[in-house]
Amino acid sequence: MSPSLRDLYRSADQAVRIRRLSRSEAAELYSGYVAFVTAHVPAGRLLDLGCGAGWSSSLFAAQGYDVVGLDLAAAFEPPPGERLRFSLGDAARLPFPDGSFDAVAAYQFLEHVPDPQSVLLEVRRVLRPGGWFCLVGPNLMGLTPSLTAALFHVWRNRPVRRIFLRDEAMPRHPYGNTLPEIVRQFVSNAVLLASKLVSSDVRFHMRTPDTVPPFHADNDARFLLNPLDLARALHGLGFEVVRSGKPGRLGALKLLVGGTWVAAKRGNATS
Repeated sequence: MSPSLRDLYRSADQAVRIRRLSRSEAAELYSGYVAFVTAHVPAGRLLDLGCGAGWSSSLFAAQGYDVVGLDLAAAFEPPPGERLRFSLGDAARLPFPDGSFDAVAAYQFLEHVPDPQSVLLEVRRVLRPGGWFCLVGPNLMGLTPSLTAALFHVWRNRPVRRIFLRDEAMPRHPYGNTLPEIVRQFVSNAVLLASKLVSSDVRFHMRTPDTVPPFHADNDARFLLNPLDLARALHGLGFEVVRSGKPGRLGALKLLVGGTWVAAKRGNATS
């Protein structure tokens, strides 16, 4: 990852890197993520990949896991402890031996990496056979978020001109920011999803990240993360995808709505 993005994640405001939380605020923010992981992984050594300020790692340690929280930038806030340590590292070159962990978990992370396939290969390498990979993130090809943006968000608290025309101060969100951009991205995502449903190929669709303030959630995303590509990629790497979709949500909706929730179990093959 480029030094500019590393610096961004080290120093950026709350919109890019969630910082300066109280423990109760962190528990509320990460409650769904922690519950999703604990539902699949009862105990063991856990790598919290792209842990940011480290609050999710601390919450996992409090649940009894032996946790390593890893991130590019040394901006960890909770103190390390008997069950918790932090490490600096690149997810595409993890500084751990093969089979080091019973589980790898990631929250709002994979969409920000420049080479998702390399990260998934490293996740498989550091997992023991039978270990779990649990990921929670956005669905940046979802169609309902685009509809919500077009029908509601784009009209709020902005001059009419900025509804239709971009200016220099406007961020660049994966769904678009002006109404024409949102409509164009909706059509593009609909075409991409339709093509994926008639083909079994795995193709990661990348974008140029926006690293210039003002920030909006996922402006800095590099990869159009979505549950279909992720599940297929993991299957191709020998994982059994146990869940693809948010708990309690109808499976048929997972491609359309916001959110990528995937839990997969590594196969027993050694290579």
